[in-house]
Amino acid sequence: MKIGIVDTMSLSHGNNIYGHFAKVSCQYLDLLQEGGHDVRIIGHKIYRKYVSDDHLDYLPFKSDKDIFLSGSRIRRLWNKMCCLVNILIVLLYKKYDLLIMHDNNQNLFYYIYSILPIKRNIALIRYTYPKTEKQQTLFRKISEKVSFIITSMKEVGESYMLPYALVPDYFPFQKKDTIYAEEYDLCIVGTINECKDIETVIKSVLNSDLRLIIAGHFEDYNRYLNAVNMCKDSNNISITNSYLSDNEYDKTIGSSKFIVLPYDLKKYENRSSGVILDAVYSGKPVIATSCDAFMPVEQRHIGFLYSTDFSLVITKIQKCSYADLVHNVLAYKNDLYKSKSLLLAMVYNTLDQSKNSNATKI
Repeated sequence: MKIGIVDTMSLSHGNNIYGHFAKVSCQYLDLLQEGGHDVRIIGHKIYRKYVSDDHLDYLPFKSDKDIFLSGSRIRRLWNKMCCLVNILIVLLYKKYDLLIMHDNNQNLFYYIYSILPIKRNIALIRYTYPKTEKQQTLFRKISEKVSFIITSMKEVGESYMLPYALVPDYFPFQKKDTIYAEEYDLCIVGTINECKDIETVIKSVLNSDLRLIIAGHFEDYNRYLNAVNMCKDSNNISITNSYLSDNEYDKTIGSSKFIVLPYDLKKYENRSSGVILDAVYSGKPVIATSCDAFMPVEQRHIGFLYSTDFSLVITKIQKCSYADLVHNVLAYKNDLYKSKSLLLAMVYNTLDQSKNSNATKI
């Protein structure tokens, strides 16, 4: 049977897919092919960078990350129209037994699907609860036309009141076990946006024995300048303002002892983080601000949570057994990998039911 992994947005920055959409798409492709099904990624041709043409089904448009975040009203409207066309093409013309939809364009997708007189076998990847009353209303209109939810948070799965597969945001496939020399004690990596409170960490680590690296693109250049200025008289903090290649990203994590996620909970949406998974899959303990999405850090003893005072974490680092933390991280990694069977079971059950269902295969 035929399965499509759908990215109607194909959000890009330069020649790359922005975020972890490409990683998730490629890993689902590998995973679902194990069942002998015909699996394709449905997205813009920019996906050629990640997978061969044999496993692609093209959509005509992509979205630009910079326009999406800060473009003019007209350019953002054009982005939205491109997504609308892609969604219509997927729902009306792509011939698949199951469509797995990425978590983007939610309201637009809900609205279009609700007014179309068709029903497809659709699984929705979701990282958060329905955010607004409007979104809740739109989702209720299509809920009977959705097969199941894929999520990494039990509370999110239950909020949609549909069957759901509880799995990590992505699995440790294609992860090279490269060993890097540990150059840093602490690492903050990825896009530095307003949600990440790097300043609190810098103040706590400044002129200490701990080595900190902050590596990623700063969305606010003035924050980068301010961070550099804070560290001008210190030799234990390194700051890089640039988009990281996959190899640079892996090396930064691999050469650090702890991976830090210093989210400002007043601005951060309670959702899972791909950086935590990348840390776990690299065998690295995690330090994160305390919220529901990061509870596994405490529950599985794979690092430390803190509220606002990062200096308390430093005391814990100095007293902990790093070897025990790494042992717990590797055990958690193994459990996450095993959970792929939950996703496969949900997919195969849906495909079996579709043989005798009313789902439309156009």
